[in-house]
Amino acid sequence: MTTEKAVRRSPRLGTRVTAEVWQGGSRWLGIFTVLGSTGGLMETDTAVDVGTTLGLRFTVPGSETTIVCGAMVRDQQLGPAGVGLEFVFAPGDGERLAAAIDVATRP
Repeated sequence: MTTEKAVRRSPRLGTRVTAEVWQGGSRWLGIFTVLGSTGGLMETDTAVDVGTTLGLRFTVPGSETTIVCGAMVRDQQLGPAGVGLEFVFAPGDGERLAAAIDVATRP
């Protein structure tokens, strides 16, 4: 049995960031508890199924970078844990988010 730790594809920021979320005609708020340049973990009281595509708008803490993007629900947990999201970006937006997270995670 190995005890190797999985290597993340990108830095992650432990945070509490409110995000506007929408799907079709429904809109609600979610709270990112973990935010990375490729996705994050969001608390939400709204049930969404794995495979659902959402729209998001949020601002990275410590910056004035507002991100508007799509996200695919990759994992769902009942209760306050919420959903695991993978971001879907327009060209250039992924790099903007990565740069803002890089600045926010510097010591």
